[in-house]
Amino acid sequence: MKHIQHSIRLELALDEALKRHAKAKNISAYSLLQQSVKVGLSTILGGEDLLKTTNQIATQIGALNARIVHLEKLIERTLYVACAAYSYSRIATSSHKIDEAKINHEIQQAFNRQINLTGGFDEQ
Repeated sequence: MKHIQHSIRLELALDEALKRHAKAKNISAYSLLQQSVKVGLSTILGGEDLLKTTNQIATQIGALNARIVHLEKLIERTLYVACAAYSYSRIATSSHKIDEAKINHEIQQAFNRQINLTGGFDEQ
């Protein structure tokens, strides 16, 4: 790679800041100046594209989050219905008459057991 030399003039405050930060990073002021130029140019040249891409990613993450929440609700409802079917089938094979409150209680217990076996739902 061919290097081209440039001479620049810095305000005294910028020069002092450059030297102070270079010393803190344990590099030369010249190396820090080169890094600053590279970062500055990449920001100027690609800053708008980076912001646009970041916004698109954030929008897609938001859409995925909404879909995940919907799927979690569907899965929870499916599990509840399966627990209800299990409870009703157990009751149907029994010769005892059971009231609706007890049935609902058994369904909720079966649902809670399954949730606890999976580690539970993370509520946010």
